[in-house]
Amino acid sequence: MQISSASPVTLATTPTATQPTPAWKPAGEGSFAQALAEASREVVESPASKPSLKAQGLPPLFKYADDGVITGDEMRLALNDAKADYRNRLSAAFSELGIDTSSPLTLQVDSRGRVVVAGDHPDKARIEARFAEDDKLANAFKQTLSLSQMLAHGEEAIAFHQAYARDPQAAVARYAHLFNSTLLMTMSHRWGPDGLELDVTSERVLRSAWR
Repeated sequence: MQISSASPVTLATTPTATQPTPAWKPAGEGSFAQALAEASREVVESPASKPSLKAQGLPPLFKYADDGVITGDEMRLALNDAKADYRNRLSAAFSELGIDTSSPLTLQVDSRGRVVVAGDHPDKARIEARFAEDDKLANAFKQTLSLSQMLAHGEEAIAFHQAYARDPQAAVARYAHLFNSTLLMTMSHRWGPDGLELDVTSERVLRSAWR
């Protein structure tokens, strides 16, 4: 998809009688949250009759959503598909390599984008080497983790907006960690009678501490 820059965009800078220039105000406590809340109101109040992504000639982000809006339920359906694809790829890779599946395994993505084993595992070196050389396997893992992270971010955003609607200052103070930290996602793997079980967990860490 290409974005054309042939048509210039002109912005009106001269205030009119019905649209007075707003007075400048210094940034103060809660200014970021206020701007976020205003942007959210604009999204809610905007017309809902937008053409579908398919009608615009663009593929939908998820096969479950073609109306330009992706709901939490649709994201969970996409996550289930991603987990199934990852399970199949990982099981095939481990079977080929003869990886010991009796030991629990936890994987994460490090700050360099590599899939690495968190903690100890008897086949740690071989597992990390396989992910490094198998792009499809690594991407299947990262997609599963990314969808899980998007859902976690969405749940946090909903909680923040609800708290902000009740008490803006208290909400900014309570959820300040959202603006100076990142979600560190890990995925644990356990092989049981019903096959491979995946459990994604999240932990907030300061951005400066994420290496």
